[in-house]
Amino acid sequence: MLTTSYVAIVGLVLSGCQAIGLLQLELEYLPFVIPIVFVSACAFAALGLCFTALVPTIDHMNLPIFLVVLPLGFVSATYFPLGHPVLAAISTANPVYHLAEGLRGLLLGDGPGYHLAALAGLLGAMLGVLVPLDMRLLRKRVPRRLKGAAMARVRSLEGREAGILAGIIQGLSRLALGRAPAALLGARDR
Repeated sequence: MLTTSYVAIVGLVLSGCQAIGLLQLELEYLPFVIPIVFVSACAFAALGLCFTALVPTIDHMNLPIFLVVLPLGFVSATYFPLGHPVLAAISTANPVYHLAEGLRGLLLGDGPGYHLAALAGLLGAMLGVLVPLDMRLLRKRVPRRLKGAAMARVRSLEGREAGILAGIIQGLSRLALGRAPAALLGARDR
């Protein structure tokens, strides 16, 4: 949601710049940008959850950032054009490249070309693989019940905050264990 909010703010700034004549954009396509970025953010959030499930401690969290996230950004033609043929070939499998080029083509009127179709395929593959993998890996990391210090911390909160926090923790642990609360189940599933 934060990324989508940033895109909405950038969209408003771009619309303002268009209104005073600083930019020439195809603003009729601007409403399509927010859902595209939202689905992209969900795919990259699934990638982040996978790293969270695999990395043993927070001290090791820099490894996936330096080994995966930063190279994805550098080989995306977002910061500089990719002139080398090897980098251009690598970028065809990079969803950040297709996101940047697709949105650039959409808003500048050049046409997104095949980039949005490639982005849809890559995001579908990422979500199709990573979401079930994340659920499986995170089930091992989420405790079945709160014990010890975590439960004492919840009990030390007063009133409404404790109820909200306990409900969130209980709901998340049920979802992670595959037992959804009755409110989330449809009438036929009860």
